[in-house]
Amino acid sequence: MQTLIKSDEIDISQFIEIRKAKSVKIIKMTTPKPIFKNKIPKKARLSESVYRIEKIKADRIIDLVCNFYKVSKLNITNEANIHGVLIVKAKHQAMYLIYELTQLGEPSIAYIFNRTHCTVSHAKKSVNNSMLYPKYKKEFEELKEKVNKTMKNITVHKLKTWPVYFDDIFKGRKNFDIRKNDRDFKVGDDLLLEEWNPDIQKYTGRHCHREITYILNDNPFIELGENVILSIV
Repeated sequence: MQTLIKSDEIDISQFIEIRKAKSVKIIKMTTPKPIFKNKIPKKARLSESVYRIEKIKADRIIDLVCNFYKVSKLNITNEANIHGVLIVKAKHQAMYLIYELTQLGEPSIAYIFNRTHCTVSHAKKSVNNSMLYPKYKKEFEELKEKVNKTMKNITVHKLKTWPVYFDDIFKGRKNFDIRKNDRDFKVGDDLLLEEWNPDIQKYTGRHCHREITYILNDNPFIELGENVILSIV
C-alpha cells in the first residue's frame, strides 16, 4: 500500500529520501493562480482619489463603445468569457481607448474587465495589427473621434458627502443632491461622492459615482439662494 504525499509539502532533502522508499508516491501539486476579484489592484503612481476619477472616465468610455457597437456592457465586462466577433472587437477597442485616454495602467484596466493584464496587452496589439485593414481603421477612427469629443466635455466633481446623505444616495433612496452653485455644474457632469465623517474630520473610504441629469437653480417657488438642486442617477 502506497502513501500519498503532496509535492508542495516537502523540501529537497525529504524528496531524496522519499524517492528511495517504494511505499511512498509523490503527487505533483500546482498552485492555483490568484484571483483579484473584489480587490483593488496596485496602481503605479496613482493616488486613490485620482484612480477613482480615472475609473469614472473608463466607465464612460466603455458606455460609448457599447453604444457604438450596440452590445451589452455586461457582455464585455463580465467575468465569464463570452465569445462573439462584435463583443471581442468592442472589448479590445474599449481596453485600447482606456489605456490611451486615461491614466490607468494595464492591471487596473484588467480589473475593470475581470481579466488579467495579459489580456489588455493582447487587446492593444490586436487593435494595432487590425489597423492595417482600411475598413477596420475607418471604423475605429470614427469611434475614437466620438469618444474624444465626449471626453473633452466630461467634468468630474469630487464632493464630500456626510454619512447620513451618502448612505441614502448609495442605496438608491435619494436621487438628488443640494450643493453650493460654485462649481459650474452642467447636465452630463459626473459626481464622485466620497463619504466624509465631520466628527473625526476624515474620509470613511466609501464612495460612489453619479451623473447629473437635471439642474434646478432658479425657481420662483423655492428660495435656493447660492444653492442648486441636482438630479442624479
